Amino acid sequence: MSFKTNVSSIESKRRYLFPSDHLVTRNSSKLTDHYYKAEVRSFIVNWIVQKNTDLLKKMLFLIVGLISVSQHCYGYETFQNLIPNGDKVPHPCGNNQIWDGVGHLNPAGSGARNQFGLDFINAGKRWTKDLCNKDSDFDGKTNGVELGDPKCLWNPGDIPTSPPSSHPGICEPLNSSTCQHHNKDLQQYLICENQLKQKPCPALSDPDVKNLTMRFPKSKIDPIVTNYMCMVYDLPSEGDFHLVATTPNVDNAGIVHHMILFGCDFPDDYNKTLVNMMKAMPYGCGMTPHKHCQQFLATWTYGFDGECLTPDTGFRIGQLGTKVAALQVHWHNPEQLDDQTDSSGMTIYYTPAEKRTFDASTFIIGQEYLLIPPNQTSTTFKAQCPSECTNEMWDEKIYVTRAVNHMHYYGKSQRISIYRKGKWIRDLTNEINYNYDAPRFNHFDPPVEVYPGDDIVTECSYGSDKDLTVTFGAGTHNEMCYGFITYYPVQNFLPTICIQWKSVQRCVRKLPKFNGLYNGCDWRNFADWLPNSPTTKAFNNTSCGAYRKTQQCNKQCIKDSKELLKHQCLKGDLGEWLEAIAGIPIDILRTCASNTNSANSIRNFSVNHIYYIVMYFSTIILTKL
Repeated sequence: MSFKTNVSSIESKRRYLFPSDHLVTRNSSKLTDHYYKAEVRSFIVNWIVQKNTDLLKKMLFLIVGLISVSQHCYGYETFQNLIPNGDKVPHPCGNNQIWDGVGHLNPAGSGARNQFGLDFINAGKRWTKDLCNKDSDFDGKTNGVELGDPKCLWNPGDIPTSPPSSHPGICEPLNSSTCQHHNKDLQQYLICENQLKQKPCPALSDPDVKNLTMRFPKSKIDPIVTNYMCMVYDLPSEGDFHLVATTPNVDNAGIVHHMILFGCDFPDDYNKTLVNMMKAMPYGCGMTPHKHCQQFLATWTYGFDGECLTPDTGFRIGQLGTKVAALQVHWHNPEQLDDQTDSSGMTIYYTPAEKRTFDASTFIIGQEYLLIPPNQTSTTFKAQCPSECTNEMWDEKIYVTRAVNHMHYYGKSQRISIYRKGKWIRDLTNEINYNYDAPRFNHFDPPVEVYPGDDIVTECSYGSDKDLTVTFGAGTHNEMCYGFITYYPVQNFLPTICIQWKSVQRCVRKLPKFNGLYNGCDWRNFADWLPNSPTTKAFNNTSCGAYRKTQQCNKQCIKDSKELLKHQCLKGDLGEWLEAIAGIPIDILRTCASNTNSANSIRNFSVNHIYYIVMYFSTIILTKL
């Protein structure tokens, strides 16, 4: 058996647990180290369950328990305590709001710093007389006057002389020309009409509405920029219900960036022990909790009070709907603090299903091949959910009630548009000045009608001032191009079906109409390295499999390489996608087909090949335990 075949079995097991192929485009995405760690942890969990020994299970729970144990949490409250009235600084938009991250552009306290934050760092993160007497925001008032310490006598632990009068890092009044100049980096956070509280949700006062709170136990946050953690919960099953609203329970506001509640549908014969382990404690999960948890039930991000579905719709849960859910929490820790903990979560509100007419659902559209050049002010990528797919995805017109854009910090603008027979109908979203930290939820009342055969086009634009290339990935230093669309009545298709990689459409690959063929290519035969696959045959030990040891192209490999490169599956974007997702070493095929490198090694050894080597040797180590 070849090296590739050995690794293929490992990869197949990994994909069974975490298969969302939009998350494993390793060659194009260069997913970050924390994501690989999460994958390896998940692989180890599965391996332990497969071994099925009580000792190993106890070891696992002990280890994970130790790294999850609650520790004393300082968080950004530490910095608030180092300045007078640090936890009471008012938001310039009023409404009794507090600007928690006093030294940051983002009111939540993460990301870039405002001028006061920079001055605080330069002062050694201490409240000094110089910092107190400084006018960081150029509004004519010293930091001490604005924070309630006009004589600069305050020390940590003291009671300030007076309450804070204004924000030391934001020039006020906001409408003055001088302050508009000094606040130019803050404008996206100072649109005060957007800071007002959302309208009350009628469902929350309905006497028939019940609620269930799901939140993490107090958990240690790794000192890395991006953490995606998940935990599985049972939903109410004593009846048939509609989930109609949610509210957040945010513990560590300076770290929690967003939360998503996914509906799960585990098969009856799925490993119950593994599911119970995912219910017992949070685990690293990447961008989705599990291959069987793909339905979007609820989302929350900073600046959002929660969700409230339209009066005649709800997400079906309970006896005739989703019975298990997975809560994902994205911890954004830009300063890589190592003393952080969190126990955030979400409360869902549900009502008897007969009180609402329609079942709602959410699907995703977008592009997963992103390559943003360094120091490029504008780069645009497009994706299309094409008419040939929407004709198959829904049998009747659907009604869109909400649409949300999603990029990261390099995102500049995003638009989602509906086209019918090639003609633009309307935009669902159109954010000219996109802001990752202040997402816009576009609600439609009345809902927008979308018909079978309509095209839904997503366009994402980026700008980078960095000396590096930015690619698709889970971390906030990577990028995404997604749109989340909530609609009713629910249709029978995978929520992630309308995502593409370059021009390769997932819906064409997976919808039954196309019979698993993509431009005549039986792509699964290639991607899964099945025994009779042309790639498996070409990389056995008598052909190109020997190249890995000898760096020599034997006659059989030369012949197989020339034939395989002519195959329909390895042409154009589809060939690049198969190389990225399935780890087909096309570089070896090209080298041996040209027979120009019979003695030299291939220098451009791709990321996905390194991944396979790491997984191979990790498995050897595991089997020795």
